Amino acid sequence: MPTAHIFCSVIDNFGDLGVCWRLARQLSAEHGAQVVLLVDDLAAFQQLDSRIDPELAVQPLDDLTLMRWNSHEALALVPAELVIEGFACTLPANYRTQLTAKNIWINLDYLSAESWIEDCHGLSSPQPNGASTTFWFPGFTPRSGGLLRETDLLQRLDDPAQAFNFWQRIGLAQPTTDTPRLSLFCYETDSVSALLEALHESKTELMICAGKALSAINKLLPEPLTIGSCVQHGASTLYALPMLVHTDYDQLLAACDLNIIRGEDSFIRAQWAAKPLLWHIYPQDELAHETKLAAWLERIEAMSAAESPEASAPNHTAQSAWLSAQWAWVRNELSPEHIHELLAELKPLREMMQCWRKHLMQQPDLATQLMRFYANKVESPPEKPHPDKPL
Repeated sequence: MPTAHIFCSVIDNFGDLGVCWRLARQLSAEHGAQVVLLVDDLAAFQQLDSRIDPELAVQPLDDLTLMRWNSHEALALVPAELVIEGFACTLPANYRTQLTAKNIWINLDYLSAESWIEDCHGLSSPQPNGASTTFWFPGFTPRSGGLLRETDLLQRLDDPAQAFNFWQRIGLAQPTTDTPRLSLFCYETDSVSALLEALHESKTELMICAGKALSAINKLLPEPLTIGSCVQHGASTLYALPMLVHTDYDQLLAACDLNIIRGEDSFIRAQWAAKPLLWHIYPQDELAHETKLAAWLERIEAMSAAESPEASAPNHTAQSAWLSAQWAWVRNELSPEHIHELLAELKPLREMMQCWRKHLMQQPDLATQLMRFYANKVESPPEKPHPDKPL
């Protein structure tokens, strides 16, 4: 049973933290690892799990140990057999100097569909004391580091009983077939205004997640929504959801007909839900986020063409409506017409996303790949050296 330390620096409250927490739970539950999850902002973590005490430096969290850390302070901890540095956070200097060739040190990077990650995934970089860090790139192909996916995830998402229990927990009725439900988990953006304008004319139910999405919506309403409340907005109904635990958020994505999501953690989960989605990708300098978005869209289009080489005109129409709305959302050029056209194509888009999920299921999940890598490294196979480092 290996020991594992997973370091996470909270940047945007829920994205990086969500990935690291899910990984920690899966390594413990499915692979028997003794995991310490180190997080530098326990107050932010408490928003995801009310059991957490931000004042406690060390505390149990289910089968894990949760520990507060700071990259600028010494850490009284002997390095684990498996060390995962989440998203290039800087390890404390005294911890780093203890790492040797006996420690399997992973630098977990951000998810990308860009082809260059396949050449960088698995590269090693020699460090002092004989240690070596390995770059781990999550991705959508067998040559990448895979995607987070618990063994029972799809079974839970596709179980009608789980959906029924979820709606009961948050106090809402099961969706009806003639009223599409949308979830909104986004950054503040002008695109929200066009979304509300479109929904004013469309019979829909909008599930608004707590945080920045609700703040963006409330700026446009005459009376702000409070957590747990709902309001009629023309033909649509707006619901202000409480903060959801991970399993409930996953269930929300599976139960809605269109998911507007942000960041990385919800982006991955929305694809396992196999429903149409709009990704509010975080803006980056020099439009690097658009390159990243384009790479993901191109992979889905290629998959769709391969699955249905003689796709009918309606499928082309659906994809066109989706792509137009996706790019318009990201570029703050969204119009109500984009949403109207998208809502009219939900059925073929749902079928496309179901094919995409089936395609992604063909590769092992990220945690399984990590543990296979760990097992192989313990047996000391040759390394794949970084091209910029001397042998």
